[in-house]
Amino acid sequence: MGKVTALRFFIGGILFVFLLTGSYFAVTWMRSDLVVREVRAELDAWQAAGEVSSLDEWQRQLDALGNAEAIHSENPLIHQYRGLLHEWRGFSVAGHDISASDILIARRQATAAYREVVQHKAVQASDWASLARMKALSGEVDAEFTHALERAMALGLNIPAVQRSVAFMLSLTWTRIRDDDPIGVQVKEYVQHAFLHSTAVREIVDYLGNAGILEEFCEGVDSDELRSVVRNACGVG
Repeated sequence: MGKVTALRFFIGGILFVFLLTGSYFAVTWMRSDLVVREVRAELDAWQAAGEVSSLDEWQRQLDALGNAEAIHSENPLIHQYRGLLHEWRGFSVAGHDISASDILIARRQATAAYREVVQHKAVQASDWASLARMKALSGEVDAEFTHALERAMALGLNIPAVQRSVAFMLSLTWTRIRDDDPIGVQVKEYVQHAFLHSTAVREIVDYLGNAGILEEFCEGVDSDELRSVVRNACGVG
């Protein structure tokens, strides 16, 4: 066998291994994704009903995500939906009273799941917002919270869902971060940008207004460019 022929066999063997690896990756991803889609359908049903159907069903969905992770551990949706499952566990379950302990445990577990999400490469603004939101709800206004908030704002400058989430977080945390530099300044600039451009401006105004902090975000904005809902809420001419 000549050197050229031997080289061809060698390269062919490598390509064959790559092909097998790629095929296995694709198949396991598809199997994992099918399970995740079924969990998502159940989450949508809970969203429509406003509560988890039962603790047994909740546990089945959590177990399903465990199975999906065993099939393909690199699917970031597994951690995202696991976080949502834990959030629901601490929110409302049919026929079950949610205790303060339930809420605390659920929030900690949701935070851990969202922390896993942001370790993946394809991280979106909503992923960072989910982590920051759970930290805010848990009263954990620390370096991890501010980093997650910064990333959510940077990636979600013009995303209404992220803008609403940021406004909600501020209703819980603004008095603790307003004087921190640079996050306090960044947050104020983000909200004022939303005042001018967001389709979610009414919800943003409501969150800030109900928390009694709206006036602080009205300061320094160009009143000539404000939308009527913000103009009226801020009391500017």
